[in-house]
Amino acid sequence: MSLLRKNRPRAGKLIGTIASFLEPEDLCSLRLTCNACYERTQHCFGTLLTKLNTGFSDAGLDSLLAISQDPRFNHRVRSLRVVPDWLPSSDVPRRLGHDILWERDSNGCLKVPQPSVQRIHDALVALVNCQSFEISNYCEIPVDEALNRIEPSEALRILLYIISETALPLKSLLLDWAGGVMIYEKYLDLKDLRKQGFLFAMPHLQRLSLEFSLASCNINWITEVARAATNLRTLRFTCDTLREERGCNLPSLCLKTFEHAPLEEIFLCGTDWPTAEHFIAFLRPYRSHLRTLELNCNSLHRVEWVAVLQELRDNFPLLTNFKFFVLWQPIAGSDCRSKCVLDLYKLPTVPGSACVELIRFDDIIVDRPAPKQYGTELLYTCKRPAVGPRVVGFKYSGARHENCVARCDKFYKGYSTFWI
Repeated sequence: MSLLRKNRPRAGKLIGTIASFLEPEDLCSLRLTCNACYERTQHCFGTLLTKLNTGFSDAGLDSLLAISQDPRFNHRVRSLRVVPDWLPSSDVPRRLGHDILWERDSNGCLKVPQPSVQRIHDALVALVNCQSFEISNYCEIPVDEALNRIEPSEALRILLYIISETALPLKSLLLDWAGGVMIYEKYLDLKDLRKQGFLFAMPHLQRLSLEFSLASCNINWITEVARAATNLRTLRFTCDTLREERGCNLPSLCLKTFEHAPLEEIFLCGTDWPTAEHFIAFLRPYRSHLRTLELNCNSLHRVEWVAVLQELRDNFPLLTNFKFFVLWQPIAGSDCRSKCVLDLYKLPTVPGSACVELIRFDDIIVDRPAPKQYGTELLYTCKRPAVGPRVVGFKYSGARHENCVARCDKFYKGYSTFWI
């Protein structure tokens, strides 16, 4: 017995080490075996709460409130992700706010405030270190079909209302409406975005990510957020324009409202621009502090992408990370739009860009320098498919073209796409 007491600290450390390698379900089972395991695994359990998911269901709100009221864990939560719950027994696979009878007015709009909104309010206020929010929409559900659920745009309405009432110091906001779905402004209340609490909270915002189908009805609320987010550092804008509103310059109108933010990182996907000058005008306010720029599937209505690259080369001295995937521009002499197949030999050298990226960013292995026998001007990009890495793009400027082409031909064999 004396030996056991003597080694108790070592045993406690061992339990903590083992717990750190367990899956969440196994960790919970270990905690229930005895009081000693329960106490000694508290830290490991707390790390599971760093990022919480909730569907705003009745049971989900009970759990969220329980964590928020527990002084052992309420300071652990850093991020809250609102995502529709999966209901395997339901005809509707995902729902937000199920099992709650949400109060609505005569027009079917969600009443705010109401008791369920107050529960969310109380939980967020008590989660003292939660400064990052994400709302994801995997299934758009008409709200007039039932009262026991809410639409994702209404979840955003609730969050903005709570921020306006409490001045929560939000640092990161991600809105992910995947699948070409809109955020409906009719479910929002612009008055919330003009309250003192909201205006006080937004200068804390440093990261904003917007992914949804852009329509003219989104301009007002995006403008209010942009004007208030005066210290925004990172903007991710993935907003394709609805077909019927293309040509209205909506991305340009929305993004222009961020011109007073000191953006250091910009990620653009699916945006549409009339001319290079419009695009350059958007970037120009950030030329003294922009460090990262990633472009993916963006469009110009004229053949002017080289002018954009020249601007980046000449007037963005701090740009240290520049990548682009597919760029679109018109086919010469046609009204059709085509992938921008640029002459890589004539591309302006933009600071921070080792090579033109022709693939998905998360597939990048490395931009590899040329083998010594080819000099230093050959750069190529690799991708990691199931069968191993392969070259999908290269750039060369030098005297030994034959050797270079022979080497690149070796990489090309067996693949259907080859860019030069």
